Amino acid sequence: MLEEIAKYLQEAELVYCKANKRLYIIDDGKIQNIGTKSSEPESGMTESEVLEKLSKMGIVSLENGDLSLSKISDITLINEDIGDSYKYYIDAYGELQHKKVIPNE
Repeated sequence: MLEEIAKYLQEAELVYCKANKRLYIIDDGKIQNIGTKSSEPESGMTESEVLEKLSKMGIVSLENGDLSLSKISDITLINEDIGDSYKYYIDAYGELQHKKVIPNE
């Protein structure tokens, strides 16, 4: 089923499949199973490959052997129907805010 929707997925997008309880990531345009400890290519990415990819995406950081979630200041959501992007963040008062992202701004 994932192959049917692959063309709609963005690079580095995470997808959870409830049917087989697996997590996938789009990597170089291909759907990769993540979270396995196997090193066989057809079984997905290895744990170290997953950590490297998540680190490059800025989601986790590894310092002195300690793995931690990175601080995330905002998240951008894209409306695929119209192509507009919206950035969501928490302001100084703890309120959720958003603004439309204007390209090249």
